[in-house]
Amino acid sequence: MPQRPTRLTPELLADLLLPSDPRVSPDGRWVAATVAPNARAGEHARSALWLASAAGAVAARQLTSGLAADSHPRWSPDSTRLAFLSDRVQRGTKQVHLLHLDGGEARALTDVPGGVADLTWLDDQRLLYTPIDAQDPEEEARRQRERDDAYVYGAFWPRAKLALLDLVTGATRPFDIGERHVSAFAPAPDGSRVALVLWPTPELDWWSAGGELAVLDLATGSTQRIGGPGLEVWDPQWSADGETIYFTSRGGATAVSSRQLFALEAQPGATPRLLTPDVPFCVSTITRPADWDDLLVLAPAGVGTNLLRFDAGSAALEPLIAFAHDVSGLSASADGRTVAAIVSTPTRPPEVYTANATETGGWQRVTDLHADLVDLELGDQEVLIWERAGLALDGILIWPPGKGPEDGPLPTLLSIHGGPYGRWAHGFSFNRFGRWLAQQGYLVLLPNPRGGQGHGQAFAESVLHTVGNEDYLDILAGLDVLIERGWADAERVGIGGWSQGGFMTAWAVGHTNRFKAGIMGAGVSDWGMMIATSDIPSYEILMGGGNPYEGAGPHSFDAQSPISYLSNVTTPVLVVHGEKDERVPLSQGTFFHRGLLRYGVPTELVVYPRESHGIQERQHQIDLAQRMADWFRRWIPV
Repeated sequence: MPQRPTRLTPELLADLLLPSDPRVSPDGRWVAATVAPNARAGEHARSALWLASAAGAVAARQLTSGLAADSHPRWSPDSTRLAFLSDRVQRGTKQVHLLHLDGGEARALTDVPGGVADLTWLDDQRLLYTPIDAQDPEEEARRQRERDDAYVYGAFWPRAKLALLDLVTGATRPFDIGERHVSAFAPAPDGSRVALVLWPTPELDWWSAGGELAVLDLATGSTQRIGGPGLEVWDPQWSADGETIYFTSRGGATAVSSRQLFALEAQPGATPRLLTPDVPFCVSTITRPADWDDLLVLAPAGVGTNLLRFDAGSAALEPLIAFAHDVSGLSASADGRTVAAIVSTPTRPPEVYTANATETGGWQRVTDLHADLVDLELGDQEVLIWERAGLALDGILIWPPGKGPEDGPLPTLLSIHGGPYGRWAHGFSFNRFGRWLAQQGYLVLLPNPRGGQGHGQAFAESVLHTVGNEDYLDILAGLDVLIERGWADAERVGIGGWSQGGFMTAWAVGHTNRFKAGIMGAGVSDWGMMIATSDIPSYEILMGGGNPYEGAGPHSFDAQSPISYLSNVTTPVLVVHGEKDERVPLSQGTFFHRGLLRYGVPTELVVYPRESHGIQERQHQIDLAQRMADWFRRWIPV
C-alpha cells in the first residue's frame, strides 16, 4: 500500500480531485456530481460523473470513465436516469448523453456541430437543451486552407439557442428566439413555459450590461419579454404556482454589487422586487424543491455560509444551518428533505455533503475523494477579526506547520483574493496562495477587505470607482494587527494575489515600501487599457471610474491605475500571466513589467502559453507553485 503524503507538493495540488455541480435525485436517495482534477494534463479537460448515497450508506463511486469531459448531471423526474453533457464523441464539443442507473452504456442523444451548453428535463420523456450555433465546418476548413480567413467582429456569434428533444420519437424541436443568446433557462412547474435569460450575444460583458428575462410558450413557440433590457439574472426559479420567477441579481444600481434575491411576476410590465434588502450577507445560490412553495437559499456570511429558507408567503427568511466554513452549489430532492452542496473545511479539500433541510442538524460528508490526505501536516487555521474606520473586517490566518503565536514574529505573506467580489472562506485553501505558502514557513493572512462577498450590499459596492483606496487600507490594517500582536515580522512581509489580487499587489508596491516581495498574478495595471481590451469592458468602467472616450483627460481611472505610481516601486515583483487571458489581457502584466525594468526594480515576467485567466495545465500549475515559493524565499528569508 503506497505511503500517504505528509506534505503538500505542487503535484499533489495539481492532482486534487474537485467536485462540482452536485445534484440530488428527486427521490432523495442519490447525489450525482462532476469530479475533475484541479489541473488539466492534456489539450482537453477530463472529468467524470460520481454517484453518492445521499444518506452516506454506501461508498461513493465513479459512474463514468473520466477519459473525456463528462459534466452537467441532470436527474430524470423518476430518478432512474441521468442526462449529462460529454465530449467523448468529439473532444471539445459536448453533446447530450443518457445513462440508465440500472446498467448499460451511456448513449449520445444529440449531434450538434457547435455542441450543447446546458440541459434539463421537462418531464420523464422530454429534455430541454441549448444547442450552440456553429459555422459550416467545410467552409471554415476552406477559409483556413486558402488563408481567406479575415475575422469580422460580429459577423458570427456562437449563440446558444433552445431546443426540445423527445426521447420516445427522437424528434427535436428548435425554438426561434431570434438573434439572441440563451445564458440560462428554467421550465415552469407545469411544463408549459420556459423562463429564458437572454443576451444579445454570448459576450460575457452582457453580465455587467444586463440582458432580458423572457417567457417562452412551448405550445406556440412565442416569447414575451417580462424584464429588461439591462436586467442581470442568475439562477431563475419558478414559484410553485407558476406566477413568479425568483432569481439572484445585483443588489445595487451597478454590477459592483452584492448578489441578492429578487422576484418578478411572470408578466410584462412587472417590476423586480428585492427580497433581501439590508441583509448582512449575500446570496450565492437558490433552489426550490419541487414539492415546496418556499426557496432554499445559500448565503455567504463572513467567512462561513448559511443555509436559509425563504417563505414564499410571508417573505421571511428562516435560518436552517449556520456553518462556519465554505459551502457552494445547492441542490434538493423533491420533498426538500435532502439537500446537497460542495463543502470545504480548513483541513479537508472540497467534498460532496448532504443535509436535511426539514430537521435541525448539519452537513454530512458523502464522498471521500481525499482519503489519502488525512496524514498531511498542516498548520493551524483560524479566523482573524479586526476593525478599521468603524467597519468590522475578517480574514483567514494560516500558520506554518508546527508554528504558533509563541513562535512569532514570523515572516508573513498577504494573499489577496480576486473579484473584487470574492472572498476567502474558512475552507481548505488549495490555490497556491494559502496552504502551499504556509508550508514554506510563512504566516499567511488571507484578508477580506471591503468590496467582497459575505457582508451585504453596502460592503460590496463601497469600492465602486475607487478600487485601491479604502480596500487597500483595510488590508494594511489587518497586517498591523498581526504585527502588534507580535505574530508577524514587519521586516519580512510579502504580498501576492491573482486577478484583483494581482491588481492589489501592483497597487500596494506603488504606495508603500513595507513589502519585501510581491507576486502580481494576472493583475490589472491600467484601467483605461482594460476598458479597451478586457472581455468585460462595461465592468471595467465601473472599477476604475470613467472611460477614455470622453475627452483627453485627465481621466479618473488613471488615479486608480497602479501603472501611474510605478516610479515609486522598489519592491521586487514577479509578474505571471496567461498568454490567452481575455479577462485581464497579457498587456496588463507586460506594461507593469516594462515599467519595473525601466526603473531598475528586480522583476521577472513569466507567461504561460495557451492559458486564459486561470492557469489550468498541469505542468504550468506545478511550475507556478514552485516559482512562487522560490520568489518569496529569495527575498524574504524564513
